Amino acid sequence: MKPRPRHTNPHRGQDRSPGPKTERGQETESLPSEDPFAVLGIAPTLDMAQVKRAYFAALARHPPHRDGEGFRRLRAAYEALMAPEGLAAAYAASPPDLLAELARYRARLDEALTKAATRPSAAEDNATRAARLIEQISRMSWTQTIAALSTRSG
Repeated sequence: MKPRPRHTNPHRGQDRSPGPKTERGQETESLPSEDPFAVLGIAPTLDMAQVKRAYFAALARHPPHRDGEGFRRLRAAYEALMAPEGLAAAYAASPPDLLAELARYRARLDEALTKAATRPSAAEDNATRAARLIEQISRMSWTQTIAALSTRSG
């Protein structure tokens, strides 16, 4: 079977061939071939405001009247992310930033290790206090111990 010829409108210069089709022949949205986050120059995120800030910052670097191809790529990435569910789909499809993830896990591990390192000193303080109390009680007579304990609990 021969591929269908692409039909163009000579007056507009735009491609008029139908988009990609599903098995049932319904048109599907074509996804940009590039990672939209990479085009915008940001790490994958679900923060729509960050995407918009990145788009407008990149727009200054790729104005349509000077860099048509750069603007086209930028606009395609932005529209892909702003489409309903587009941001979540692109985030889920983007490769993870392993260095950022490792840094996040390292920070959590360091925090846990710091807490664990301070806990034994608190436990040692409690053990020291308990040993001192036992030593004081062992020097007392039964009458003094009962009197001391009854005044503390009452």
